[in-house]
Amino acid sequence: MLDSLSEKLQHSLGKLRGTGRIRDEDLDLTLRDIRVAMLEADVHFKVVREFLDALRKRIQGAELINSIAPGQQIAAAVHEALIDSLGKDTHTIKQESDGPTRILIIGPKGSGKTTLCGRIALHFKEKGLKAHLIATDFERVAASEQLQVIANTLDVACYVESVEAKSSDVAKRGLLAARQNNADVIIVDSSGIVDFTDEQADSLAELADAVDPTELLLVVDAMMGQEAVNLASAVDEALEGTGIVVTKLDSDAKGGSLLSVKSVTGLPIKFITTGEELAALEEFHPERFASRLLGMGDVASLVEKAKKSAPEIDSKKLQKKCAMERSI
Repeated sequence: MLDSLSEKLQHSLGKLRGTGRIRDEDLDLTLRDIRVAMLEADVHFKVVREFLDALRKRIQGAELINSIAPGQQIAAAVHEALIDSLGKDTHTIKQESDGPTRILIIGPKGSGKTTLCGRIALHFKEKGLKAHLIATDFERVAASEQLQVIANTLDVACYVESVEAKSSDVAKRGLLAARQNNADVIIVDSSGIVDFTDEQADSLAELADAVDPTELLLVVDAMMGQEAVNLASAVDEALEGTGIVVTKLDSDAKGGSLLSVKSVTGLPIKFITTGEELAALEEFHPERFASRLLGMGDVASLVEKAKKSAPEIDSKKLQKKCAMERSI
């Protein structure tokens, strides 16, 4: 998952971690390396700029801990800044306290949207909840049949109509059937977006009104890069999403969409998909993901513990050390 970006970031930070002193030029070079690595991973340039500005302020304003090497503390600062960029907190799916939870899935054609519906159904089934799928996609050939096959595989109910009709009308009938089936969670598939035209926006808005979703999840295909992020932003503006699912992170995707989408849309990432199997769905935990990306969970934990127990020195002393280092 994001192996290339992970390797480049770890290499950049590796130059600093073992050092006892950090010169300004060392820090500048590391930040340049991080900038290049993120841009090559197709992270949105505004997100890169904001990330590096926040990181520099975090490092320059930090107090050093005597027991931890400055390089390790800078690596930990990168870790913390990355968590902030990814959303910091873990956001789980909201669930209704009275009546079934309704989840509407919207995203680009070919993004794995229909399979995602099945994955979310499995996610809730494993929690002991009764899931019910609804097919409303008449644009893609055999989309309803695919959802029905997935439902049969999972042994969950699925509402499908054989005659094409308005998605919003199909959804209303499907919701009625799901409630009669005493479903705990209702997951509605939608037609995949190719070009987000006014006509498609109106159709999806009607569908959203019919479903009145507890969660309106926008799919971001990691293979599409910034195109998928821009589409998610446009859809969110029109329909008011509640969360993001990033799919196909197991592919050869550069991964920039995952690092960009929270900053660009303001929506939390709730799930990622990481494989072909229906079970390949993970709740998104920013801290775990940042640690995995940087390969530095141990360093982050070490610095956090040291902050609580070790005496600290003012950051001005770091500047003094850097000045002394340059004069040698």
